[in-house]
Amino acid sequence: MRWWAWGWMWSVSVAQSVFTLSGYVRDKANREPLPGASVVVKERGTGTYTNAYGYYALRLPAGRYTVVAQFVGYRSETLQVVLQRDLKQDFSLEEEGVQVSAVEIVETYEQRRFSGAATSQNRLEVQRLKKLPALLGEVDVLRSLSLLPGVATAGDGSASFFVRGGSFDQNLVLLDEAVVYNPGHIGGIFSAFNADAVQEAQLYKGYMPPEYGGRLASALDVRLREGNSPRWQASGGIGLISSRLNIEGPLWKDRAGLLLTGRRSYADLFLLLARDPELRQTALYFYDLTAKLNYRAGEKHRFYLSGYFGRDVFRTSFLDFNWGNATTTLRWNFIP
Repeated sequence: MRWWAWGWMWSVSVAQSVFTLSGYVRDKANREPLPGASVVVKERGTGTYTNAYGYYALRLPAGRYTVVAQFVGYRSETLQVVLQRDLKQDFSLEEEGVQVSAVEIVETYEQRRFSGAATSQNRLEVQRLKKLPALLGEVDVLRSLSLLPGVATAGDGSASFFVRGGSFDQNLVLLDEAVVYNPGHIGGIFSAFNADAVQEAQLYKGYMPPEYGGRLASALDVRLREGNSPRWQASGGIGLISSRLNIEGPLWKDRAGLLLTGRRSYADLFLLLARDPELRQTALYFYDLTAKLNYRAGEKHRFYLSGYFGRDVFRTSFLDFNWGNATTTLRWNFIP
């Protein structure tokens, strides 16, 4: 009996010597999370990647470790941690330009390796999309999908996209996990998503994770930025069709952040210059508002509230066309 009791106490002490190292990997300048960043423990040769919210978690035995956080386009950060209990350790990476010389890459079919079943998954970062030529000065997330293999648009004047022969209504479009049924303005010419508010977009053309429910053609998961800037700031832009304004900043330092973006077209203002009285009374415009609030309640609880409201108006003496989208999402993340 004493040997059994001693063995049970020994097994409990061993189980308790394994702890959790967790935290967030963020951009040092604006405090935005970095999804897909790698966190590696040098001494054990193991690591993990951050999820869509920049969060990571590792189970490690007690001890002293060298932990390295890395992300493409950022300077890596190395920290020494002593793990004697569950520990929360955040990383703040500084953006860094990388200059490389010409490299010749030779690949054969036998050298290819597939890490998982999601071989038809594509990730779009808005910061890279802003460097591409834009239609009428507007960065369009949906139109940029046509650069991917297997994706086509209805034409130069439409943001509707078709994946592998499917129709546009066979695509699932999500904005912060809320379904957007018609993600376009002016009959689909412009995307309903303001690029200033978008963090990234994931397109699944083949295998789709179970949480998306399944669609015949594809699933597009669009994630909004959190607005975690360390100080209040505003930015905007004026295009040929519309203008936009972005305001973000902390409501409570290191606790809560707010992102507000708005966009409106002004084609109706030019109609006021028309000589025809009927044209001057015509209303033709669209607008959209996007907001996201995040709040951290302690070390284990995080709340996200995001919303989108968009409207298209086309009104003449004989026609009144008025429609739009409205979404709201409340998310609670709990870290055990």
